Amino acid sequence: MRSMEITDEWLYQHMPVVDNAMITALENQVDREYVFSKRFEQKMQKVIRREAHPVLTGAQQLLKRMAIFFTGIVCAGLVLTLSVDAYRDKFFMTLKTLREDATQYNYSSEEKDAVLTPTIPTCIPEGYTETDRRDSPLFCEIFYESNAGEQLIWEQMLISANNALTLVLDNEYDTEEEHVIGGHIATVYTYVDGYAMAYYEADNYVYVITADHMTAEEMFQLIASMDI
Repeated sequence: MRSMEITDEWLYQHMPVVDNAMITALENQVDREYVFSKRFEQKMQKVIRREAHPVLTGAQQLLKRMAIFFTGIVCAGLVLTLSVDAYRDKFFMTLKTLREDATQYNYSSEEKDAVLTPTIPTCIPEGYTETDRRDSPLFCEIFYESNAGEQLIWEQMLISANNALTLVLDNEYDTEEEHVIGGHIATVYTYVDGYAMAYYEADNYVYVITADHMTAEEMFQLIASMDI
């Protein structure tokens, strides 16, 4: 048998051919007719929705965003929402920017000495237990999980003169409901796959609640149980 000398030049010449053959063989083994389960597709849609429109980013990034935002505050598409006499006063203003598939909220306040005091819901649905909690001077975030592995996230964010926040929420929901709770409007957005999101402003705080699978009624009950 004739011996062969393997050199770097030989490898550079022939390995691309081997690589292409291996890739072609792997591609031929892929089952292109595979159908993902409905549950898997629903979970992926939730992941995509959360990643595309995160509810709250890091506090430092938010401060930078707000500084940039105020340089162009007089722009078309901004809607100023204020409390009216029929409801309780809140201590900040909300600037609402409507986008194609999301809504951006920017807040401003003259309250300089506001301190975050967590207002935790006391009516957690049966089967849910707290799995994690993240506290800071600016926000409190609590994670719950059900026996079926479904997640519920409760977030409370402080609005003050020393803390400018930007919030981005998905607006590609299927239904929207509003209730007045504690003198303030609570809004719940639901999706056909069971995902739900609640938005609520009260006093010095903005609250956002998201759930993998929950009804609008259950979301309103959560907000009402915060005893605001």
